Formats: sequence, C-alpha cells, structure tokens
Amino acid sequence: MKLSMVGYLVLFALTIVPGPLLAQNGSVWVPTSIVAEPEHQNRVKISAEFQGADPFEREKSPGTRKVRRGEKIDLFLEVTPAEGWHGYPFTQRGPNQDAAYLSVIKLEPTTALMLAGAPLESDAHWVNDPVDNSYLLEHPGPFWVRIPVAIPTNAKVGTYPIGVSVRLQVCSESRCIPGTHVFSWNLEVEGQPTGLSTKDLSPFLLNVQVKTPPGGNEITPPNTGGKSPISPPKGKETGLIPVARIPLLPEVGTFVEMGRYDESKINNLDAFAKFLHSPSIVENAPEGFIAFLLLGMAWGAISLVTPCVFPMIPVTVSFFLKQDNSKHGPFYLATVYCATIIVVLSLAAFAFLSVFAWLSTNTIFNIVMGFLFIYFSLSLLGMYDIELPTFLTNFTSSRERKGGISGTVFMALTFTMLSFACVAPFLGGFGGVGTQGAMPWWQRLLGGVAFSATFASPFFLLALFPGYLKSLPKSGGWLNTVKVTMGFLELAAAIKFFRLAEIKYWDAQFFTYDLSMALTVAILMVCSVYLFGLFRLPLDTPEDSLGVPRAVFATVVLAIALHLIPSLWSQPGAGGNLVRNRPQGVIFSWLDAFLLPDEQASGESEGPSFGGDLALAMEQSKKDGKLVFVDFTGVTCSNCKWNEANIFPRPEIRKLLEKYHLVQLYTDRVPNRFFPAQALANNPGLDLKTGDANLEFHRVAFGTIQLPQYLFLKPK
Repeated sequence: MKLSMVGYLVLFALTIVPGPLLAQNGSVWVPTSIVAEPEHQNRVKISAEFQGADPFEREKSPGTRKVRRGEKIDLFLEVTPAEGWHGYPFTQRGPNQDAAYLSVIKLEPTTALMLAGAPLESDAHWVNDPVDNSYLLEHPGPFWVRIPVAIPTNAKVGTYPIGVSVRLQVCSESRCIPGTHVFSWNLEVEGQPTGLSTKDLSPFLLNVQVKTPPGGNEITPPNTGGKSPISPPKGKETGLIPVARIPLLPEVGTFVEMGRYDESKINNLDAFAKFLHSPSIVENAPEGFIAFLLLGMAWGAISLVTPCVFPMIPVTVSFFLKQDNSKHGPFYLATVYCATIIVVLSLAAFAFLSVFAWLSTNTIFNIVMGFLFIYFSLSLLGMYDIELPTFLTNFTSSRERKGGISGTVFMALTFTMLSFACVAPFLGGFGGVGTQGAMPWWQRLLGGVAFSATFASPFFLLALFPGYLKSLPKSGGWLNTVKVTMGFLELAAAIKFFRLAEIKYWDAQFFTYDLSMALTVAILMVCSVYLFGLFRLPLDTPEDSLGVPRAVFATVVLAIALHLIPSLWSQPGAGGNLVRNRPQGVIFSWLDAFLLPDEQASGESEGPSFGGDLALAMEQSKKDGKLVFVDFTGVTCSNCKWNEANIFPRPEIRKLLEKYHLVQLYTDRVPNRFFPAQALANNPGLDLKTGDANLEFHRVAFGTIQLPQYLFLKPK
C-alpha cells in the first residue's frame, strides 16, 4: 500500500508529537477502578491510562489488557486544576525548590513495570515564591506526563493487578490541599518475550530535573526599584523554612531509623542526653512497666480504706474462724478466697485498662467518664449509696453458707460485689492515669493483677492469722473522712476528662486550661476546709476535737492549693506575648501535664522550636546532612506535655536538640501553628485529618502508636 504525501505527514506528526494528541490516536487502556481524593472534588481532575504503540488503533478498553514480556507501553497522566488553582510538576523543579512540593507517582507492586525510557512532561511555569524569596516551578493550568514503561522480560505468564497512586497537592492563593488518587488495571502477560534487552530497562523511579530560572536564582521584587534582592527570611532553630504549606509525610521506606528512645526513661537526664549526643536504638527498659505495676499496687492499697471494704475485714475473719479445717487447712482456704478475689478484680481491671487504652482519646467516651467520675465522687461524698442488684448478692450469699471450697469461693464473690461500688472509682482512676498510648495486653493484665493482689493480700494474712484483727483500727469517723477526701479527688479528676474531650477536636472554649486549674484549686481548698472541720457532710459524725493526722493532712492540701494559685495568671514575655506563671516543683509540673496545657502555653516555654513537616525536614537533611529528631506526641498526651515542658527546655538538653532538624508529629489533632495562615479556616477538619495521617504513619512505619516516642531518622 502506498501513502500519499499527506499520509506521510500525518504519520510523521503522530510519531513526533508527545503530548495529548497521541493519546487520541493510540490504543488506550483505561483503568478498571479509580479512587479519587474527596477533598480534590471541584478543585482538580486527574485521568490516567496506558497507551499502546500502534498510533492507528483507537480502541479504549477498561478490561484486562494483554501484553508481551518486554513490550513497551506508555503510562499517560493528565492533571487539570480548576480555575484559580495550580499544581506542581512530577519531574522538574527549581534549584531552591524543595522536592517535597513535587507531585509523586507510585507503582504497586513496585516491580510490575520498568522504565523503558525518559519520562516527558509538559513545561511548567516559573513563579516568584515570596515566602522563601525564590523561583518555583508550577502548573497554573492543565499539564501531563508520559512515562514509557515495559513489562519485565522475566515476568511470568499470568494476570496481575497493577495500581498507580498519584499524590499531589493543589494550591490557591490562600490554601493548599494534598491528596492521593489511585488507579487500577488488570495486566495479562502472554506470549514470548520481545527483542527488548534487559539493559534497556530500569526500575520505576522518576528522576527529577533541576532547572535554572531565567536570570539566575536571585529575585528583585518589583517594588524595590531595581535594588538588591530581599534576603530570604530565616528559619527557627530547626533550620526549616517558615510554614508555607500543609505538612507532608515522606514515603515509608525512603528513610532509615537511626535512633529510638524509650519514653519511660525520659526523666533520666544523663541517659537522654547520651541518646541525643549519640543516637542509637534504645531497647525498651522495664522501668516504665515497673512504675505501672507500682501504680496499680498503690490504687489497690487505697481501695482498702473505703467504707465498702474496711468494715468487711472482721466479717471475713469471722467466716474463716467458723470453718472446719479438718478437711481443708486454713492456708488452702485462704488461698482459694484470695485467688477468687484476684481473678474477679483482675479481669475487671483488665477490662477498665483495655477500654481506656482503646478509647482514651474518644470525645464521647471521655464525656461519659467525666460524668461517671462525678457520679462516683458524689457517692463518696455521701449524697447517695451505689448498690449492686439485690439478686446478685442474694445468689452468692446463699451459697457461701455451705462452707468448704464452694462456700469460700462464693464468700469471695459476695465480698467482691459488695465492695465493687467503692472499688470501681479507683479502678477508673487507675485506668485514667495508668494508660498512655498503646500497651500490650499482657502488661494490662499484670497491672490488673497488681491492683487486685494488693487489694486481696490483707485478707489472706488475716485468714491465716486472725489474731492480727485486734491490732487493726476500728472503722468509724476516720473512715468516712478518707471516703470524702477520695470523693474530692475523684471530682477533681473528672475535670481532666471533660477537658480532654473538648481539646481533642477543637481549641477549648469551656474547659480551658485556666478554668480547669481554677476548679482544681477550688476543690483542693474546699477539701482542706472540710479536713479542718469547718463544715460536715451527711455521713459525718460530730467530733469534739480535730486529730493531729487530719490537721496535718489538711495543712498539706491547703498548701498545695496555695502553691498552684500563681499558675492562674500570666505576665508579659518577649515579643509582647503572655507567658503563664509556672510554680516550681514536681507537684505543679505533674498537675500541669495532667490538665493538658494549651498549645500556646507550651510554645511559650524556653524549649527548642519544632516544625511539623517531616517531608520538608527530610529534604533539608539531604542538603546539610543533619539527622531529623521526631517527637511523636499529642494534644491529649499528658506524658508528652510533661516531657516537653520540663525536659526539653533544660539548657543541656536544648543545646543538644538544636543540632538536629526537629519535627513534632501530633497523632490526634495537629496545632494551628503547623499550618499556613487561613489553612484551617478554609479546610475545616484538616487538623484532625493530618493527625490521623500521622497516626497511621506512626503505626505503619514503626509498628507502634505509643506516645510519646522519640526517633532519629535520616533520608536514604
């Protein structure tokens, strides 16, 4: 067949034109499924397709595509930003343009296709970025990229799914919105390999071309009248540029973990300083777990001096005195009795701890827990009694009269259920302050055992040695005083749950830090006044005099309240910002972290400045070789707050930290300071979505969601 001159010209044009014209005249393989980024709707459109080599085949097929090993095809992507929006290139950037700006194409699986030539992208436009005073390459309108690929010559015959994810951000004058689009195809490899050599192929990795802007890198702003260029603004101690975009995360696998620190040892300044000086992987030490067990033992011991429990001690002893020990010795029965209590309370404690670990940052859960603590505290204050259903106690008490092992087990069940009304608030307190982030199930279970074993141990001893009962103090007014004091503390603990529920999703409007601290101080003052005997509650009995221990404890509570009062005020600091007064000592530092101070207050400390963009920090690390120090934290994490307010500002620690790029990744809600101006106003919920992305990154990249966690990373 002979071609006319016009035919030759058409064929020549189709051969040399690399852009969208060829897409209209080649065999097209459209995706079988597309998952678009919801936030990009009405802001950008992305299409993707594979194109065959035959320029005269016009077929478009969403089905399975048949290809030969070594056969070359083109992956063609077209991006169309809406009016007023722009995107960033895939394969080109300016000399001072951070690579984290660029759009990214990722193949899944990574070995499904190989590059068969240099990618070709439509030309981007130079723009002047006023933030870092440099030229950037942008696409203000539609743009495309064509990537020649081929099936590996050693691919096996069969059908394979192929996924192409496109991650990019589109920006307007006021905001940037990142997102990921995923396209899927089915690939059927068949036939003999083509004559394409393996040396003609390379892994699917797009090289980025660095272009030089017209006139060099210097920029003379239009309003300077030709004067010298503006000096770019200097970053903070981290070396990062000012916030100009929404924080981004690097791809998993593009960095190496150089150091990891166990947060339980953060109070050991020497060890932490050594870690900062010479980063290394620090194995998890037992100190944190031991502290957790000791905390469980402390809460179990406190539960013993409650009006539901302490009066049961003589009843329990009398039960064992009546037992016939000829068949089963006292040691055996005491063991059965206490083992039953330990099993029941351990399971209850395990459930509490598991619920707290699972829902510790859930808003509804924390609101419910706040009201539950108020409900328990009002009961301890004497407003009403909490009782279990009568049929349960009747069922167990009727069987305890049988004696022997069966009677002993049911006696323990009766005692556990009767005392649970008083024990439950302390189990809740243990769960509220004893869990932070992820904790293995076996640690939670052993924590419950520590609580219940401490609670049950006095009964084991008294069952063996009933004579010691005479040495115990008699229950009376002192017991109700302990109960009321615990009620005040439960009431104060409820404040933290309400505050946590509010700051999880937005800045506090009701339970602000000021109000939460003021309520805590007021509750402590009222508690001290009660302990001084200036008023009585319903279950109190009149007393002629105030005991010395009670007077001393009342003085201590009043002193703590007075110690906390200065924290209710702020004073002008550097730059005109208000800086909160911070009383010295461990009492305020612990309570300050427990009440979750505002992010603004944390930022006003003398600690080093952190950025929030890990991808940007990685790019900076490539340039200067500094490691990246990552602080996985959260606005709802008390331990994180304590470390950041009391450890990081220390001169020796701050000096070591400032040698690195510093990044904080919040895994619940990312504070406003890590976003460009107006970004959150224009994108409601962006702070929560970014926190969710950080949480998933933490889980996938490092296999944990434990907070806090400190890591050193470097780019590959």
